[in-house]
Formats: sequence, structure tokens, C-alpha cells
Amino acid sequence: MIIGRAAELHRLTAGADPLLLVTGDLGSGRTTMLEHTIRAAKDAGTRVLRAVGSEAESVLPHAALHQLLRQSLSVVDPFAVGLAVLDALTLLQPVLIAVDDAQWIDRASLDALAFAGRRLSGTRVRIVIAHSGEPPVQGFPAVTLGPLDPRAAAQLLDRQPSAPTGPDRSEILTQADGNPLALIEFARTPAVLALGPLPVSERWHRHFAPRVAELTGRERETLLLAYANGERTGPAWAHHPLARSVVYHGTDPQERRAVHAALAATPGLEPDRRAWHLAAASPGPDATVSAALEQTADQARRKGGHAAKARALQHAAALAPEPAERVRLLIRAAQAAVATGDLIWVESLADAVREQTGDPHLLAQAALRVGMLAGMTNRHPVVFQRLVRAAVPLLDLDPVVAGDLLAAATVVRYQSGDDEQGRRLQALVSALGPTRPGLREWLAAVGDPHPVAGRGDLLAALPGPGEEGCALPESLSHSAVMAWLLDETSVAVRLFDEVAQRPPAHGSPVDCLGGAAPYAYLERGRWQQALDACDLVTATGNALGLDHAVATAAVAEATVLALRGRTDQARARVADGLALIDPLESRAVAVSARRALGTAAIADGDFAGAWEQLRGAFTADGSPVHYHVSFPLLADLAAAATHTGNHEEAARIVERNAPGMDSPRLQAILHRARGLLAGPEQAEKHLRAALADPTVRHWPFEYAQATLDLAEWLRRRRRITEARTPLTEALALFDRLGAIPWSDRTRAEARAAGLTTDHPRGPAAGPGAAVGEALNTLTPQQREVVRLAARGLSNREIGEHLYLSPRTVGSHLYRSFPKLGITTRTQLMSLEINSPGA
Repeated sequence: MIIGRAAELHRLTAGADPLLLVTGDLGSGRTTMLEHTIRAAKDAGTRVLRAVGSEAESVLPHAALHQLLRQSLSVVDPFAVGLAVLDALTLLQPVLIAVDDAQWIDRASLDALAFAGRRLSGTRVRIVIAHSGEPPVQGFPAVTLGPLDPRAAAQLLDRQPSAPTGPDRSEILTQADGNPLALIEFARTPAVLALGPLPVSERWHRHFAPRVAELTGRERETLLLAYANGERTGPAWAHHPLARSVVYHGTDPQERRAVHAALAATPGLEPDRRAWHLAAASPGPDATVSAALEQTADQARRKGGHAAKARALQHAAALAPEPAERVRLLIRAAQAAVATGDLIWVESLADAVREQTGDPHLLAQAALRVGMLAGMTNRHPVVFQRLVRAAVPLLDLDPVVAGDLLAAATVVRYQSGDDEQGRRLQALVSALGPTRPGLREWLAAVGDPHPVAGRGDLLAALPGPGEEGCALPESLSHSAVMAWLLDETSVAVRLFDEVAQRPPAHGSPVDCLGGAAPYAYLERGRWQQALDACDLVTATGNALGLDHAVATAAVAEATVLALRGRTDQARARVADGLALIDPLESRAVAVSARRALGTAAIADGDFAGAWEQLRGAFTADGSPVHYHVSFPLLADLAAAATHTGNHEEAARIVERNAPGMDSPRLQAILHRARGLLAGPEQAEKHLRAALADPTVRHWPFEYAQATLDLAEWLRRRRRITEARTPLTEALALFDRLGAIPWSDRTRAEARAAGLTTDHPRGPAAGPGAAVGEALNTLTPQQREVVRLAARGLSNREIGEHLYLSPRTVGSHLYRSFPKLGITTRTQLMSLEINSPGA
């Protein structure tokens, strides 16, 4: 897969230019692009003739023509020139002439190819010439392969067999300057904590040796001084990232250190640059230099983000003479690295701490840094044990640190849904000494959001408007998660809105559960925001390798798709999510997946399928598989039971779980479930009780479901006049939400009750529609995806162009089609998407 060259590849394979030059520096990908063009031509059934320039043959007239035409001697004399070459190529069409390293092709062959190239219009003959330096022939169009943009460079680096992380990764991206070859070569020989140009293999020392040998002593000293100072200077060849490395590392280490020492002594030099030069000049540990680097860490963060701060602290640790000081700095580095989301880097720093000390307090701090990120991966049992093991010695010794460790372990317990983990945590929390204000309430909410008693105390810990809640890191996000778990969804959404405006200073932009925000927006009826939140979690999780977070987002997205009636896409997204986790160890995702699949089955009218999925959210004896996620499924379980003859089993499960239904939302769900399963004398009481609390309107879809259930019950008992009001209300809510299957069902009930209903007008479609207005409803990325799809590009091609996965491209298209009033790709291509007005 070629990364970051979509436009150039299109130019090369489109075939519009009879003769096209491909130019770029060493390692820019000329040969790779040429090979891709050759493969595309062969796939299309085109004959390919190729030649590669050789410095040894550059003085032999027609040597390249001989390479090209030696297999066609029966057609033309390979040493003929001009018209003979033109005639030969015309006879061989369709044909692609591919010439690489043209800077070493003999002049006679180039002149013959140029002569032919100017006369090939209208034929099926193409000539593509790749070269470095000045154009070998004049007057022809060229594709210039410049540096990759930062996103493409990062993507290429991450695809290498041993993709670097942490400081190596950021340093490689900086020093490679977007050169593909440099990215690949630096990834093969990374140097942890490099303080100058990165090292390269001996191969490149040999490659540049003749050029370096031509330098005078003064020129070499000038280059060394410049490269040590991060500057670019010297002849053109010396600007290449690999050449800089060869010059720098080809110098004696003592001489390099002397250069850095001289630079550190420069009058007026900024303190942070002085500290880095002193570090590069140090032959070994130096407490003074280590302290200077630590002092620059905050300045480094302001300039280069948390990664720069972590790198400065890691360098400081490497130069610290005393083990205790090294450990302290490594823990600080791990804290900063957590904010980068690079779990491998954080784990490597924690491993370094474990190599330096056996102090339980310090080991706990290191374990906490890892746990803050690892909780969103799939290693729940391992991470849980690591966090608990670190917390136990500190329950009395340092309850603040122990409390933070237990908080991280509680997040893991939520995702795993493991009851044994829950009991272990409950015992440890009861033994925990005085800790942060609000932490115990947060632990209780995450560990068991529906306690039989004590809900009022948990609600009191939630922040009011303008407050930031409990004193945990990322407190605003944690408070939002707590509110969502306690079914204070309006509060959760308000807080998540604030988080979006000012992200936490520490940790990943994904909330601590890896998906609470999408579900909060979903349940509040803000479905587009739920999808946007899923996009954020997916993009962040993919970039950081947080598979559990990505799976959570996939299943949340699937739920929205199912609610909107796009059930096939919903099932596909569930499959995507389940492929990333072990359902036995990630019960939160597994039960959420059943919720999405059950919703999709109900949308399709498949109540047997819905029963099968929703029944799986509870154990054989009716206990919840997950102590939080299972409860909201009870009403839909009851609805499926009424269509499948499973009343008794459903009623047993509902009553088994009734004591945990403690919030107003869950009470409404409980009443709805009981009403659906009850006999005629009790049903109306429960169905009306499901709507009695005014706060249940905060969950508009669930409120509309309960309203429809009441209306259907009334109509079936010929209380038509009473049924019309709730039918009208339910229909308005379903239409506003875009819950198409439920709108259709409600509309049918309304007609049966004698009401006249109009279908809501959807987006206009067809060539005469207001395409521009429809496009304005899409996000910028969705608009770009739609434009490329309208040009006929496949999902994979669009992904290569925009640096997205094909799956993400497909997701954008599925969300865009309804807004454009279409259902197929063919309809999309008929719209005037690429017109200036659109």
C-alpha cells in the first residue's frame, strides 16, 4: 500500500500524458510509484517494456533502447532512432515504456524517447520516466514527489515491521522530514533518547562515503556544527536526512561531544536548548545536567506537547547518577507520557521503574500510570491484578495513591463485569484509609451504579453547574461518567459538552470508560452527537491501540444505526466491535452488543431474534450478565416476550432484577416491562406509571416507546379517543429522532385509530434537488468522502486519499446517504456533487 500519494498515483495511472516525468529526491518513492504504474498497466492487459539507468552504461549510445526493445528485434532494429522508435512503439501498442534512474540513461536513448513522446498523442503508448536531479528531457509534464505530509508520514512509520513508539517515534517523524526512505531506515535502527541526527545502517555510510570524502575539513566541521544544532546547510545532497546522519555519526564521538559543549556555551542561548546540548555533550551520568533537563520539561511541553515533556524527563532520568532520582524522574516521565496515549511507551517507563526499585509506593505510582491507559485495552485480568497488587501495601501507608490505583482497577472491573473483581474491590475500598474527597462515591458509582441503598449520597457528589466534581485527574470527564452511570443523563451530557470545549489536561481524550459519552448522547436523544462521539473514540482508540474503546464505540454506533432502521449496517458494526474483544472478559461490550442486535431485530420485526439476543444479557437464573448494562434491556426483553410466548420467563427475570432498578429512568423501564407482561387488570397501571415521572422525558426514545405501548393497549381495548393523544405524541418524538421503524409502526397504529398522518418530508433527491443545502448538513470529512465517492472512487481509494480506513469511509457514506435523500452509490454518482455550486 502506497501512503500519501493518492493524487500522484491517479496522475500516473490515468494515462492522459503520452510522456510523463516522475521526479523526487533520494527515497521519495520514484521506483515504488513506477512499479505501481507497471502493475496497473499489466492488470489492464498492456505490454510493458522497461529500462533502468546504469551509471556504467550512461556513455553508451542507445544502451537504454536496447534494454527496451531487445525482445522486439523482429519488429525494428533496436539501435534505430527517431521515426523507427516511434514506429516500433506504435506497432506494439498498447504499451507502457517504464524508465527508472533516467539520470544515468544515455543521451541518445533519451533523445529518441523524447522524439517519440512528442508524437504519441492519440495512441495507446505511454512513456513514464523516473529520475532525480534535473529533468533528463525538456518540455514534458512531471509528477513531483515531495515530502509526505505529517499524517501520511506517521501512517507509513506505523506500518513498519517494528514500528517505533514514544520518543523514538516522534524523533523519527521530526528528522525524516517526510522522506519515505528515511522513515523506513530510521525505523530499522532506532536509537532511544537520541540527542542528534539518528543513526543509520552501514549501507548508507557506504552510499554517501564518496560525497563525504569530497568535503574539506572546514566543510565537514561546518556541517557537523549545523547538524548538532538542528540546522540544515551545505550542498544539496547533504540536506537529505540520511546524509545528515552519515556526516554526524561518521565523526568521532568525542568530537561530537565537543561540538555540543561549544554550542551549550553560546552566549544568550535559551535554557532549554543549553540543557539539551549539555546532555549531548555528557559522556555519562551528570546530576547537574539531569536537573537542567528536568527544569526544561514544562517549557518542552509548551513547545511540543506532552510527548516533548516526557522525552525531556526520560533524558533527565538517564543522566541522573542516583537510583532514587532516576526512579522519581521516570515516574514523572510516565505521567507525562500517559497524556500522549502511547501505552507501549508508558509501559516501558514503568518497566524501567521496576528495574530500579522494589519500593511499593514507587511501584504503585508506576502501575497507576500504566493502568490509566491499559484499562481501555483488552488485558482486563492482567491489568486488574497489577493495579490491585500495587494498591494493597498502600491502603494505610498512602491511601491517596492506593485510592487512585483502586479507581483505575474499578474502571477495569466495569469493563470486564467480573463479579469476583467487584467483591475484591469492595473489600479493599472498605480497608482504604482517608483519601481524596469524592473518590469513595466515584468508586461506588462505577463499581455498582445501582446500589440498593445510598443512591442519594452518590448523587450529592455530582457537580452542579460550573463545578468540576471529584478530585480525580480529568475530574470533569470522570464526573460526566459518574452522572451517566447514575442515570443523571442530562447532567452527564452537560458535562460531556464542557469536556468537548476544554479537554482534560491529562490522559486520553477518550473518557475513562472508553464510551460513556456516545451512550449519554444516544440516551438523551442527541443521536448525531452520539455518532460524532463514536468517531472521536474510534479515531483516538485506533491511533493509540485501545481496542476496547474502539469496540465500545462500534457497538454504540451500531445501536444508533439500529434505532434508525439501518439494521444491516448495525449488525456489521457489532461484528467489527466483537472482533476486537473477548466477550467473556469484556461483558460491558458483549451485553451492549446484545442491546444493539436486539434493537435491530425489533426494528426488523424479528421478535424471536430479539428475544434470543436480549435473553443473553441475563444468566440462566435471571441475574444480570453486567451489573449496569443489562438493566435497561428489561423492557425490550418483555416486549420480545409478548410476541414469542415467553411471558413467564420474562416476568421471572424482570422481578429478579427489580431491586436494582433504583433510578427514575430504571423505574420507568421496570413499569413498562411489568405493564407489557401484566394481565388486563394491572397493565394500564404500570404503563401509566412508566410515564408518570416528568424526568423520564430526558430519555426521549424510551419515553416514546412507553407512550406507544400505552396507546396500543388503549386502542386494542377500543378506547380509541384516549389512544389518539399518546399516538400523536409518540409519532412526533419518533419522527424527530429519526427512528424510522418505530415511526412506521406508530403511523400504522395512528391510522387504525382514525388519525391522518403525513410522512415527514425527507431531503430532496435527484439532479434537481438542492444538493448544496444537503451537503451543508454533512461534516467536512463526510463532504470530502461524498465528493470522492461521486467521482467513482472505491472506499479503499478514498481511504488512501484521506488517510482513513475503508470501514470509516463506509460509515461516513452510510450516514451521509439519508441526508442526501439517496440509498445507493449509483444515485450518489448521478448527483452534481462536484459542481461549483455544490
